[in-house]
Amino acid sequence: MKKAIAILLSAVLTASLFTGCGDKKETPSGSSGTGGAAVSSSYLTVDGKAILVPYVAKVDGEEVSLDNLRYYFLNLKANMNASGELTADQETQLMEDAMAYVKDDIAIKRLAEKNGVSLTDEEKKEVADNIEKNKQQYESEAEYAKALEKQYMTPDFYASMQELGMIRNKLLEKLFDKGGAYEMNEEAVKQQVNSSFVHAKHILVQSTTENYEARAKEALEKVQAGEDFDELVKEYGDDPGMESQPEGYYFTRGQMVQEFEDAAYALEVGQTSGLVKTSYGYHIIQRLPIDEEYVAENLETLTSSCKQAKFDELLDELVKGFEVHKSDKYDLINSKTLK
Repeated sequence: MKKAIAILLSAVLTASLFTGCGDKKETPSGSSGTGGAAVSSSYLTVDGKAILVPYVAKVDGEEVSLDNLRYYFLNLKANMNASGELTADQETQLMEDAMAYVKDDIAIKRLAEKNGVSLTDEEKKEVADNIEKNKQQYESEAEYAKALEKQYMTPDFYASMQELGMIRNKLLEKLFDKGGAYEMNEEAVKQQVNSSFVHAKHILVQSTTENYEARAKEALEKVQAGEDFDELVKEYGDDPGMESQPEGYYFTRGQMVQEFEDAAYALEVGQTSGLVKTSYGYHIIQRLPIDEEYVAENLETLTSSCKQAKFDELLDELVKGFEVHKSDKYDLINSKTLK
């Protein structure tokens, strides 16, 4: 559900067998991370012919590799759980969303530069050593590359993203830890949660569910008839997050897809929405009061959410000023041509 499918990135990096970060390395596919000049030649195929792609776009003067865009594009596509061919609107949205994450990666670099954050030689060595240790879990370089490829990554791209992840963590520490420009103490977090967060549950009927529109309308009729919302979540809901968080979500601006966010913020506490359509399917949203006991018990998690919200705001400010120049290969990329 979360907009920050940087969840995708963090989930991949933590759920895989790899830890640590590393410098860029040569790979048989001829790929590179964000800003690399090497050519990715095996992933874009048009009319049966492999297309050479030195870069797909320039964002704020930085070349974006096909590997970088491909990672987000294919992970987002997989997250859609779409069966059959995508519609033209879905293709457009997929490309826009993938580029949004690419821009965020570049914004992290720019924000780090602005705040004097970079990796020391010692940290780079630590990163390279960790990458090398991780490789030892595999019988060969080819097996290592194959494991990464399952996550739509090359060794080269994986290393560059690990490095970016370390820079991001250092940047967060500098900005938000004690003495940072945006330090957040307990009182400030509680105040922010009460003033700007929404607490909500929802019934999600995914677009991949058979007869999902009719099913969503049926669920809404039962909600409007006064049936128990939690029981209807169990009966109709397709969001596994509601199983692990039966109390619902606490979120602020920029953390949910736009249509969901807009609908949730428009509700009064205690109100339930009609059908809200997003790229995931149909949602029925119930807004709930902020539970002070929950806030106190989950202060660490909510502090992290507050920091992330401010961090996203800083990135968005930078992204707004980025100039984007698409390459002549950009419009060739879609769910049929990119593998």
